[in-house]
Amino acid sequence: MELDNQQERLQGDLHWIAGMWEAEGWFSMQIGCNPKGRYIPNCGLANTDMEIITEVTRILENNEIAYWVGKPRVNGLGKKPKRDIVIQGLKRVRRFVSVILPYLRTKRQKALLLKQFIDFRETVPQKQKYGDLEKSIYLSLRGLNRPPVESSTSIRSDSPIVAI
Repeated sequence: MELDNQQERLQGDLHWIAGMWEAEGWFSMQIGCNPKGRYIPNCGLANTDMEIITEVTRILENNEIAYWVGKPRVNGLGKKPKRDIVIQGLKRVRRFVSVILPYLRTKRQKALLLKQFIDFRETVPQKQKYGDLEKSIYLSLRGLNRPPVESSTSIRSDSPIVAI
């Protein structure tokens, strides 16, 4: 009976953290500053509530996922300090994505792109230069993270709003 409760708790934790990532998190790649310009996968979550930060780090630790927590930063007068939790690098992101992927909905495609990138990079020698596939994945993920800007003609002020 105790094992069942522990399993339910672990499942509940993964559902909860996936929901937090859907709402407050990101899946992305950045281009490194070194001359090779390598792509670095990363995932993160930002929040002002220290209880949430503490709970997220507890769940990451319970799932053996390495992360770092940034120093508190304030983005404007009167704003609460915000902290970032960041998971970066092929091995760390692979571990996180493998744990959270089954529970994602709206950011699933972004996590799948990171998984595709990591899976491919693990099949080639570490020093192999980045090619068209890596660039394509990077650009696809970047496109998902930067939605297109709506033109001013796409929505008219006299257009009825329709709930779906």
